[in-house]
Amino acid sequence: CYTDRVDIYSFALIMWFMSTGLDPFVEQFGSDAEIVLKEFLKGKEPRPDVAYNGARCGPSLPKDFHQFIKDCWHPSAQSRPAAIECNQRLTKLSAPGSAISSLTKFFQGSS
Repeated sequence: CYTDRVDIYSFALIMWFMSTGLDPFVEQFGSDAEIVLKEFLKGKEPRPDVAYNGARCGPSLPKDFHQFIKDCWHPSAQSRPAAIECNQRLTKLSAPGSAISSLTKFFQGSS
C-alpha cells in the first residue's frame, strides 16, 4: 500500500548519496543494479550500510544527520518521519553553527 512515507525512503537514499558520494548498495550487492531491483521486487527495501563506526557513512557525517537518514529508512514506512517532520529536522540540522551547516553552504553554492 502506497503512502507518502515510501517517498521518504527514496529521499534518504538521495541524501545519503549526496552527502557521502558513494554508490549505494555496491558493498552489499556489487555494481549490478538488477540484483538491487530484484530485492525490491521481493518486497524488500535494501539500505546502504549506515553504520556510524567509520564504515560506509564514516565519521564525516554528523551523528544527528546520520540518525535522521536511519530514521527515514525505518523498515516500517509508518514509522518514518512525515515530510513536514523531515523539513523541520533538516531546518534544525542546517542552522548556522550546526554540524551540517557546511553541507548546507556547499549545496547552496552549487545552484
